[in-house]
Amino acid sequence: MGDYLVVSSGFIAGFGIALLLISIVMFIGVWNTYVVSFSREARELVDYINYISRASLEIHNVTINSTSIDFNLSNNGEVDVVIDNTSIIIVDYFYNSSQRVELLVYGSDWYIDSITTGPLVETIRPGEIVYLEPSSVAHVTLTLSYPPDSNTTLRIVFCNSVGVKTSYVGQA
Repeated sequence: MGDYLVVSSGFIAGFGIALLLISIVMFIGVWNTYVVSFSREARELVDYINYISRASLEIHNVTINSTSIDFNLSNNGEVDVVIDNTSIIIVDYFYNSSQRVELLVYGSDWYIDSITTGPLVETIRPGEIVYLEPSSVAHVTLTLSYPPDSNTTLRIVFCNSVGVKTSYVGQA
């Protein structure tokens, strides 16, 4: 019976050590997955911050004609800016002395009809995905529900799906 107890104790101890080693290996595997995932996400965040810091847009030459607003959107940055149906424009204005805010979606509420890059002018179909290159200017047309009151504040904000944004504040 004493031999059985020694064998059992040895077996239990061996089993415990094997279980401990398996646990350590599993912990290392999970930890490695976490570190690799964290590194990838940190790298993506750095790439995103780098992209956003190199993107620069400007709204200028705003013209209002009743409910229609035309303006130029210039890419003064170092990277292309994607404009698609996830890109929005928010317009904050006054109509009949009441403040109105409209959220407009590219392709349905506003569009780009042309892009100028140096001497070249490219016609854009309504809703077509645009890659606005550095030093390019897009001609934007949008339609509001109501005409803005004259001599009141007009705010226009553009934002695309990755957070490239710009704003304009002027008089209607």
